[in-house]
Order: sequence, then C-alpha cells, then structure tokens
Amino acid sequence: MTTSADRLSLLRSRAADFTGIAFVKVVDTCDQRVLWVYFHTDPRDLATPFEPTGAPPDPLTPADLRIHAADGTGPDVPLDPDPARLVWRDDPLTAHRVLEVVVREPGAFADYRLTIDDARVDPGFNGVRFSFKVGCDDDLDCAEDTQPCPPPGLDDVEVDYLARDFVSLRNALLDFTAQRYPNWQTPTEADVGMVPLEILAALGDELSYFQDRMNREAYLETATERRSLRRKARLVDHEIHDGRQATTLLELTAVAGSSVVPAGAAVWALPDGQDPIAFEIGARLRDAVLDGVSYAIDSRWNAGLITPYAFDDDGACLMPGATEVYVRNDPADPDNPGGEVFTVADAATWADGRLLLLRDRAADVAEPERLRAVRVVDVDLTSDPLVGIALARIRWADEDAVTIPIPLADLDLSGNLLPATAGETRRQSFRLGPLQENDGPDVRPAVERAGPLYSDADPSLLTRRDPCDEGDAEDASRPPVYLLSLPDTDTRGLAFADLTGDLRATEPELIVTEDGQPDDPWDVQRSLLLCGPDDQVVTLEDGTWRRILGIWTPDGELVHRDYATGAGYTVRFGDGLFGRLPVRDALFHVDYRLGAGRRANLPAGAVNGLSIPNQQPPHVGDLVGLVDAVTNPFPVTDGRDPETAEEIRQTAPDAYRASVLFAVRPEDYGTQAETLASVQRAQGRFRWTGAWLAATTAVDPAGAAMLTEDVRAEVQTLLDNRRQAGRPVIVVPPRYVNLDLRITVCLSRTVFRGHVEPRLLAALFGDARTGATGFFAPDAFTFGTPLRRPALEAAIVAVEGVEAVTGMEIRVHGETDFAPFEDFAFDVADDELIRLENTRRHPERGSLRLTMVGGA
Repeated sequence: MTTSADRLSLLRSRAADFTGIAFVKVVDTCDQRVLWVYFHTDPRDLATPFEPTGAPPDPLTPADLRIHAADGTGPDVPLDPDPARLVWRDDPLTAHRVLEVVVREPGAFADYRLTIDDARVDPGFNGVRFSFKVGCDDDLDCAEDTQPCPPPGLDDVEVDYLARDFVSLRNALLDFTAQRYPNWQTPTEADVGMVPLEILAALGDELSYFQDRMNREAYLETATERRSLRRKARLVDHEIHDGRQATTLLELTAVAGSSVVPAGAAVWALPDGQDPIAFEIGARLRDAVLDGVSYAIDSRWNAGLITPYAFDDDGACLMPGATEVYVRNDPADPDNPGGEVFTVADAATWADGRLLLLRDRAADVAEPERLRAVRVVDVDLTSDPLVGIALARIRWADEDAVTIPIPLADLDLSGNLLPATAGETRRQSFRLGPLQENDGPDVRPAVERAGPLYSDADPSLLTRRDPCDEGDAEDASRPPVYLLSLPDTDTRGLAFADLTGDLRATEPELIVTEDGQPDDPWDVQRSLLLCGPDDQVVTLEDGTWRRILGIWTPDGELVHRDYATGAGYTVRFGDGLFGRLPVRDALFHVDYRLGAGRRANLPAGAVNGLSIPNQQPPHVGDLVGLVDAVTNPFPVTDGRDPETAEEIRQTAPDAYRASVLFAVRPEDYGTQAETLASVQRAQGRFRWTGAWLAATTAVDPAGAAMLTEDVRAEVQTLLDNRRQAGRPVIVVPPRYVNLDLRITVCLSRTVFRGHVEPRLLAALFGDARTGATGFFAPDAFTFGTPLRRPALEAAIVAVEGVEAVTGMEIRVHGETDFAPFEDFAFDVADDELIRLENTRRHPERGSLRLTMVGGA
C-alpha cells in the first residue's frame, strides 16, 4: 500500500495534471466567514488551470465547493451567493496561491470538511478537516470581551409624567424652558415663543384625550361608543338590539263613497307641549317604496254602519270560540245616498286579509268597551231566503276566535281598520365621489375612506387614482369604502321592524337603490364577513360621518369629512372582497324611516291628527279629503328604545370574562399567545419604533428550546387577528440567559465513573432513547424562573452512585466570569429565560463541565 508520503511525492511529480488541498485557514477568527484554501501544488501549474493564465482555463465555481459536517450530521454551510467572492489570491507571507471562499455565516463548533468536486483535485487530498472555531479559547467561548458601558448622562430636566391636560403640559413646558433656556425670562402671552409652546401643549392634551378614549373603548366595562359595544358583543356571537318601531291599528272614518289609501300616508299624535309623533299607514317601509301597497276604504264600512244579523233569537250572540258573523249586505239605494249600509259587491275585497274590528258596546255605561281585531279569511255572499234579505258571512282566522260572549245587539263592527307604524319616511340621495354639475341641492357626497390592504385584490377594485397624484403609492392597493350617514338618525333614531318576535333579530327600515334601478335594491346584512365579492349587499354601522372642517384654497374649498358622533347610523358598502364594490360616481337613493321608539307608546285614541295645525303653513296630511277622522282603538305598547350601554353590559354573555378575544394592554398579547398549544409562556411589551408603538411579544415555545418559524408564524397570525388597530405585532424569541456550570461531585467507591456520567447527564438533560426529560428540559424553565441550587443538587444526588455535590461554579456565557454558586437561587428578570443545552455544536447556549471525584 502506498503511504501518504509516497502519494504526496507522486502528486507533486504530476503537478501538470493533479493538485490537492493542503489545509484550510480561517482568515479572521472573529468574523469566521472568509476561508483560504491552500494547495499542495500551485494550481497555476496545471495544464488546464483553475484561473485565467493564458492557457485555456476551466474555472472553479461555487457549485463545485461543498462545506459539510465531518460527522455527517447537520446541514451544509452555504457559500456566499455572490460568485465574484470566489477569487484567487496570493498569500503575502508564504507567496502561495490560495483560493478565497466566503460563506454566508460561520459554522458551529463541530468539525467540517471542505470538498472540491473536480477531477483535477486528487481524492486522497480532498475533503480536508477543519474548524471554524480555531481561534476560540479552551472554554469554547468566542465572544469578544465586553467593554463596560459608559455611565448614562444625567437628565437635567425632571419630566412630570402626570402632566396630561393643557394647563399641566403648558406648565411642564414652561419649567423645561426655564431650565434649558435661562435667558428667556418671564414669557408673556404675547411672546412669539409662546405660540409653539401652547401648540405643543394643545397637541399633548389632544393626544392624552385620544389615548384615554382608546383605552376606555377597549373594554366592555368602560366603552361608551355604541360601535365598540356592538363589536365586542359580536366577538361572542351576541347581538345587541336597536329597539323596535311602534305599531298599531288605525280606525278610519271614510268620507262618502269608496277610495284607496296608499301605504306611507301619514297621521299624527299631537301631545300637548311636545313635538308631533308621526304614524304611517302600512306595516313595512317597502310597502310604500317598493311594493306600492294600497288599502281600500269605504264609507259603508265605517263603525256603526255594519249591521250584524241573527237568523233567530238563539243566534243573537257570538259565543266564545266564534269565528264568523253574518251581516246585512243590502244594496245601495241610489235615491237615498245617506242611507247606505254595509255592502260587499265583491267578496275578494274582504277575503284578502282585511282587518275587522269587533267592538262590544256594553249596555251599561259603567262597563268598559271590549275590542278585538280579527283578520278576515273568507267572505260568502248569501241571503236569508225566508225573508229575502241579502247577507254576507264574514269568517276570520281561528287564532282570532272570540273569547267572551258578545250580544249582537251590543256588537259594533268597523271595516276601515288599517295597520300603521310609528315613524317618518325620508329619502336621501348620495353621490359616490365628487358631486356633479347636474346634482341638485338634495344630493350629498358619500364619505370615502381607504379600505383594507388586500395583497391579492383584483386590480379593477382598487382605488382609482389620478396618474398625476404624488400621494402614497400604498393607497393604490386599497379599495375604497363608501359611507352614507343617514340625516337625523343621530337625534331621532332609525326604525327597526320586528318580524320574528326576537328583538335581537330586527331588521332596519332601510332601502338602498341605485339611480335608474328602483326594482333592484341592495340587501341589508348585519355583517359583510360572510358575503362574497359579487353579493349586492350593504351593512349598517353605528355613528355619523359628516363635514368636520372646510379650508378654502385657490382651487376651491377642501372639505374634511370624518367620524363625528357615535349616535346615528351609517350605510357601508362592501370593498370588493366582502360585498360588491359599487361603481364610483354612481348615484344612490336611500329610503329610511326615522323611529320614535318608546316615545310612540301612546294610549288609545291619541293618534287622531290628519294634519299639524301649529306649523306655518299648516302641514296637511295625505288623508285629508279621504277620511273625516282617525283614531287608534288600541293603546300603542310595543315601541322599544335601543339597548343602552348599561343594558348591554348586563346582558352580554359571561364569555367576556371567561375568554377575552382581543389584546390591548401589553400583558394581553402574552395572554393571547399562551392560548396556543405550541406556546408555553409569552410576554408582551410595547416598544417605540420611531413612528408608533409596536407590541413586541416574546414567545417561549412548548417542548422546544428554540422558537421555530412555524410557531412564530402561528403566533403572528393569532395576534394579528386580535391586536389593537394601529399596533403592529413583532414576535421574537425570549431573552435567553445562557449559563455555564462547573460542578464537582463525589462518587461512591463501588461505582465506575464511566457508568455514573451517562446517568448523570440523562438526569440533567434527558435521554432521547427513553424519552425521559431532564432537569434542564426546555419546558422546565420559562420567563422569570430562577435556577434554584437545592433543586439542582437534589437532582444530581438522586443519581445512583453520586454521594454529594462538593462544588459548583456558575457564569453567564460571554458576559461574566465563573464564580462560586453559593446563593439559594440564580434569579433572572421577568422577561428572561434560563437556558443550558450542553451541546458541543452550540456551546453558546450553555454548557456543563463535570468533575467526578472518587469511584472505583
């Protein structure tokens, strides 16, 4: 077999064909990224050299080099991605030609091999073993000596952190100027220097107020804005209610003849000393706006003109459970118009759900009248053949059956009974975008705001920008959000219809249509989160947006519109991802009904006004000329005001206290991160990044010593969904305190050191074969957990063969020197975490050196 010396001689004899790697030098033992590769023979002497030298070259590339762990474990060390960094140099000390290799980052403490995949490199002198850490000391500590920090400069200004309003901030600034600028004596109000000082104080006052409000709105117990309360209630799928519009039945006394009353016709209650309360004919707003519903009335159906009929004395009473009554259906007498009685010429006129009022007029005036409204389901035109009288049998629904006996002699029937709803219908037109020349004074501009940033949004949905606009380019990737605040809803409320009997499922009396498409209204949804990009929907939000400030410029008035008050309601369109984005410059019409709520709960007979006489000129209603009188036979009792803030707090589910799904305070971010199974502990802190506060959240992963990218991404996603708006989240690993320990143990005379050491290491660092965890397992220490010496000694002495711990030294790796560990515990800060891995590959993560005395 050829010896290595013989092979080296043979290699040098064939310098024209082969070369080999002699050794690898780490140029800078601190940086450790630049390597010089030395060869046994000058690579320039090769017949086909590695670099241009006049002969045809075949250069080396980074792809031909590989740096891998000598023991075959661990990843390769990547080279610098820049090919220009693979260069040839002359060693100034030895004049040898060397290949300079630059790696992206230095390797760990393990040994590595550098291999060149080229036929010109002899395999016997390839894959040279080397270490990146040749410059480290015996303790495997490559950290440079830390220089003591210079003492911080003394702050010559005492800051009053309790200054929060204008006066206290102004006084604090005056104290500051008195110390920093002593030549500025006794400033007066007229001093020009007071202008910026008071501006700063005013801005500080505004900022303090804003911070206080934001903090109050973050919690259900202190929030005052209705939109804040609604959003927090929805976090636990709880809907607050917005009240309910009052409804009633109106009894009309029609003028002579028959006529039609359109839905939406108004009547009023006129309480003394108060504003009139409007009621409109019809059950829903859409009856008048979309469906064009109307109601037939006739003077022959007025109260007192419908005559009940009995075939004999035994049938002269409506018994409990009765669902029908016979009435005379006499034809009209053309010679006696005033003598007309109830006539049904067409049974369908009454068989379409018309309401009929049954009034029991007691013979004794001391007894109250008893009323019952029934819904007619069928009318049969018949007669009494014995006496030749035309009759009509009116039958009503079973659920409206009579519950008390009513003598027909005391029964008074009224057929002009119509549904009515409290409130006043309004129509407001909005232009999406700037107003146009043909827009009338009744058209308002919609408030436009930049919507969420969608990285994968359809470009056609994005904000349309002027190509000459030099504004923030990021706005171009945000779709617009259009807001239509409904006038007067902030003072008079909005009517909500109760269709299911559940106050928390009422629907707003609101119809949104685009100009030119009156028969295709946009659907109103409680939330847009479940709506698609093509759904023609809008939602209703709390609060009012309106003009805040106007500034005149040479190009005209610049109007700033913003959120003004938490009262009132605003229509919001979708953004193209959640709900359809409407076309810019489109004209929309919003029909809505102002609601009176509980104020419209009135006694019977209170709704009796056909006009408002006190106005100048008097307001004449639509029913004037059609009816002589109107009244509500039943009291109005179903009007409800919106749920108050205190009621919301009392009725919100207890899930608010059991599971908080948002983060506002620094500690909230840690609490939210700890809800993940992959997180053992987490701590949140606010850090000023230069422009805003960022919530920096340190995460101690469960079952691991290092924060992986998967866990980081999981925590980031969760906190982004629960963080406070305007507070970015930065997920970072914890601040590790890496400990080095020197422990001296005394062994029993009957054991061998080689047997005890593996058991001792397994007790401290776990055993991968059995799955047992050790004293220094990753989950054994978390934020603020100290290293207690008694617990460590107990874990060591519990190992079979160990008699006692006779000495212990401790240091923080790279920061302090070894010192006796004599205290009860080694304490760390609340945001620090003890780590001791004792791996040769990563000694910077803590190490243990055992000294065993005694044994066999």
